[in-house]
Amino acid sequence: MNWNNQRPTTILAVHERRSSMKQLLKALRARHSIVAAKIDEEQRRPQPDGIRVRALKKIKLHLKEQITLLERGDAMKASTAGSKSSNFGKALLAGR
Repeated sequence: MNWNNQRPTTILAVHERRSSMKQLLKALRARHSIVAAKIDEEQRRPQPDGIRVRALKKIKLHLKEQITLLERGDAMKASTAGSKSSNFGKALLAGR
């Protein structure tokens, strides 16, 4: 009897989790690269928007922290940290 109402850990379940973690890491790295490109693009403008650059750098740092946590296998903290993403960040990525 399983008192915690949790699915028993099987090899397949572990494999599925690892696979989804790899996909998440891949997505986070891709987004990190996109944000880095947006920062470079903004800084190359004749009059860069300092507020936008700072906001993008914060997003980039947040993504790097999530990547680091996942790479260390600290998925619990990374999923909690992921909930801090804002619509503001998404709007910044949309660009001008």
